[in-house]
Amino acid sequence: LKMEEAREGQILIPQQATLQLQDRTFVMKMDSQHRVLRQVIQIAGSTQDDYIVSSGLSRGDVIITEGLDQIADSTRITPLYPSGPQPTAGAVLPSDSSRF
Repeated sequence: LKMEEAREGQILIPQQATLQLQDRTFVMKMDSQHRVLRQVIQIAGSTQDDYIVSSGLSRGDVIITEGLDQIADSTRITPLYPSGPQPTAGAVLPSDSSRF
C-alpha cells in the first residue's frame, strides 16, 4: 500500500531507520536504560520517505535512525539527538508530532 498523505494519529518513521530480514521489518529501539532492542514492526503503508507503522511501536518510543550497521541488540548507547529537547524512552510526543 502506497499512500500519498499520512493521516493524523499515525506513527511515521523514516524508511532508512528500518532493517529487512527475510519477510520481517525491524527497527532498533532504545529502552530507558539506553540499551538497543531489535523490534519487529508491521508496515501499514508508506509515503515518499516514511513508513506508516501499524504495530510494534508506540507513540514516544525512541528509535535509532542512523548507524544501524554499527550496533547490535542489547548494546548500551549514548544517544545523539537533533537540536531541540531530548526525548526520553516512553515519553509522549506532542499531539502534532507523529514522526519519530
